[in-house]
Amino acid sequence: RELKAAKMRELRGEWRRREREGRRKQVAQRAAERGAMLERMSEEERADFRRAERAEKERLEQEKREQNERLDAALSDGVRVVVDLSYGATMNLKEQRSLARQLGRCWGANRRAPAPVALHLASMQRCPAPCLPQDGDHKRWKVRLLDEDLEH
Repeated sequence: RELKAAKMRELRGEWRRREREGRRKQVAQRAAERGAMLERMSEEERADFRRAERAEKERLEQEKREQNERLDAALSDGVRVVVDLSYGATMNLKEQRSLARQLGRCWGANRRAPAPVALHLASMQRCPAPCLPQDGDHKRWKVRLLDEDLEH
């Protein structure tokens, strides 16, 4: 069993390395294509292209600021939705991982919502690690993390 687990870790590591290398190649290819496209443009076209890029970047940054303002407002005085994680200990590993994915999707949908809710994750102390998103992503979310249990 230990040998099989070690082999799986090794395989996962290799898959991640291949995936990272593939992404690096894609980024390099896109950069080369962008450089070639810019070279084919006249100075005026390049200036227009860069202005459009800056405008798009500013639009996305403004959208992100507005999104954060909506989340802050919801957290301070919005509708509260509480997810009780105390049941995580009674779940098997597959269910715990599924819960972690569901929490991630819930947070993503709330973040993009035009009217987000105040999301609270309760019973954090009793929640096993596999129930929460990997790499501690949930710690960066704009949610309230409550250690205490809810009264049922």
